[in-house]
Parts: sequence; structure tokens; C-alpha cells
Amino acid sequence: MYEDATAGLGARDGGRGFGVEIEFVLPPGESLTAIAEELHKAGLTGDADVHAYHTSAETGYRTGRNGGRGLWRLEEDSTVSGELVSPILYDEPETWENLRRACEIIRAHGGLATGETGGHVHVSAGDYDHLVANFVSVAEYADHHGDTLYRLGHNPEHEDHRGLGYCIPSTPPAEGYDSIELVRSTHEHHAALNLSAVNGSRRDHVEFRMWDGSLDPAIIQAQVKVSLALVEAAFRTAALGLSPNAGRREPAGSHAALRRLGSAPDLTEAGSLSFRLLMDELFWRASDKEQLTALYAITRWSPYRMEP
Repeated sequence: MYEDATAGLGARDGGRGFGVEIEFVLPPGESLTAIAEELHKAGLTGDADVHAYHTSAETGYRTGRNGGRGLWRLEEDSTVSGELVSPILYDEPETWENLRRACEIIRAHGGLATGETGGHVHVSAGDYDHLVANFVSVAEYADHHGDTLYRLGHNPEHEDHRGLGYCIPSTPPAEGYDSIELVRSTHEHHAALNLSAVNGSRRDHVEFRMWDGSLDPAIIQAQVKVSLALVEAAFRTAALGLSPNAGRREPAGSHAALRRLGSAPDLTEAGSLSFRLLMDELFWRASDKEQLTALYAITRWSPYRMEP
């Protein structure tokens, strides 16, 4: 989707900024330098350099017009061959075209989204302010819908989700959250929902790390839409005291028993209930639900169990 892909959730005026990190692995004989040069030639990056890990995070994320042209950055990453880091983006046709072109360039040089790669989506949450209830709400959404989110994060090119090592589910403390500091320390860097950048300021953003790496721009877009919609839904309902997923916690592996039945349960009302509830909580347009249903149809439930 190119025009109004997020129903205004990621709009430059009145929506939330977002960013993506695209990890990939290169086969022998291919180099990051060649990708860096072509990204720069295409106008996506401001230079043809391969930057050190976390350069963008340390220097500060920037935003610009035309889908952030000239502001994307190729970085090293010790766990994979490389990572393409976007600037702050908004839902504009140029953003999605730049994403498509970036994936195309990486694939043209042999880049692969293997079982070691992750896809990270950042969403601005400056309007969450210093209110603990807002962050509790987003944590509850990610926790209660955990298994469905991991399923939507599965790269369908592989048999299973990559695993939980770099996207660990965070169990809310039994006594609840009483401060932003506790929220932040519970959801640290390698958590599926990373809140380490939360300080109660206008620069706050949350990071979703349960997504597998992908070089398919349609899949990345769908996961961006879920991330944006979840942050917005949590903010919208925080003051109402509403519990997501009808109050049910469904951590990773909750539907693992359905895997052996293939796609048959997905065609039943009971088998698709968790997914449909999530869609109804997040989206109101049929086109958004259709796009995510297409992703749901080619992914599988996580085999990795986390006890509630």
C-alpha cells in the first residue's frame, strides 16, 4: 500500500513517526561496501560509508521529506552482516517506495533474511508523557497478544520464528508497575517490547523486536502498521482501564498445540479468535485487516513456550 497505508496513524501531521531496522546476511563474496555504494547512488543514504554499530542511535535519529531520502544509514552489526537503519519516517508514498528500493538493493547483492536476522520497528510515544498508565497499557497489549504478535513476526520463508533470544517476552511484575523506571527496567534492550528509551519526555519511543528479519517490503509494512496501531490503541484505552484480548494473557507458545494441525484451525472461528480480536482492537478499515490476514495466512504459531 502506498497511499494512506496506516489510516493516518503514521501521518506527518497528527500521526506518529516510526523507523525500521533491517538486518540481513550476505553470502561469501558479497560485501557491505557494494551495498553502501548502491544505496548512496539511489539517493537513500547521505554517503557511501558503512557506519559503526548504533551510529544512528548515538548521533540521534533525523527526519526529512521524501521518505527520509539521504538520511538512511548502513551500519555494521556483529550478529549479522549488516543493518540498514531508517531515519524517522511518516506514512507517505515516498517512504514505502524507499523501503521497496532498499530491500531490492540488498537482495540484488545476495542479501538474505535468515533465521539469525531480526526486524525492529520504532514508534514515537512522546504523547505518553510521564504517565505510567500509558506505558502499562502498551506493555499489557504486547503481553496479552504476545503469541499472535510472534506469529505475525514469523518470516514465512522459514519454518519457524527465529526464537526468543533477542526478543524476550517481558512478564509484568506481580505487584504491577509503579514508576516509569520500573517499566523501563522490565522491558530492556533485548525484550520483545523494548522500552529502554522511555523517560517520560517528548522524545520517547518504543521498539518492537518480535518481528523476524524480512526483505519483503509488504511484510515490513504490515508489521509497521501493527506496531503503530498497538501504540495508538494502548494510548487510547489507557485511561479507560480496558484489558486487551478480553483479559486473556497469551504468551509465546500459547497456540503451539495447533501447529501439528497445519492451517485447518485458522479456518475455524475458535482457531482464529486471538488474531481476530487483535485486528478488531487495532484496525477499523477492512483494507488493513485484509493485509494482516494475508500475513497471518502464511505464518505459523510459535513453538517456543513461555508460561503465563
